[in-house]
Amino acid sequence: MLVNYLLTNHFATNRDSIQISHCVDTFLNGTAYHSKFSINQPYDADKLNEYLFNGETKKVNADDNFTSIRSNCTYIGSNVIMIDEAYLHSFLVKHHVGTSNESIFQLPHQTCFTYWIIGHELGHFFKGQSRSHADTGYLDNFVNNADIENKRELQADSFFVNTIASNTMLRVSVETTLPDLLNAEIERKVGVSKVSA
Repeated sequence: MLVNYLLTNHFATNRDSIQISHCVDTFLNGTAYHSKFSINQPYDADKLNEYLFNGETKKVNADDNFTSIRSNCTYIGSNVIMIDEAYLHSFLVKHHVGTSNESIFQLPHQTCFTYWIIGHELGHFFKGQSRSHADTGYLDNFVNNADIENKRELQADSFFVNTIASNTMLRVSVETTLPDLLNAEIERKVGVSKVSA
């Protein structure tokens, strides 16, 4: 199993384990999995298992072929979510959004993005969906290939949105981060608006 390979070869990382643990706990509060999750521990069928790795430096041997597992966060089924910490820290930069936030009353963009990714992957888990992932081309692929298959992605995001709705600070912070991300993508694709220039 992939997770055993990651653990045995010490590919798992703990850089963001405290923040991710806090995110997971936020989403699992009030569910049957509250306090029943582990990070970078041997697989436990009775828990939600999360594995953190740095995909920029690690490769895994899958079926005798070395395959990069970078730039990806994935719900792989069987109560397992894989989180590429390199992906978490490169996505906003790749999409020209700063990781901090100018307001002291809101969470940093990086924190909001981490909540979004964790909430999205947990959405796949709670919706009982098959394997699914977000990768670096997620926004481009979503827009270019919009069809019925994206229903699963929207359902996963709806879990995230519904879960944070009652957490005012997180909701308002995300409501700032996501438009900043969308506006940065629009400017990257069509240029800066003459009105805002």
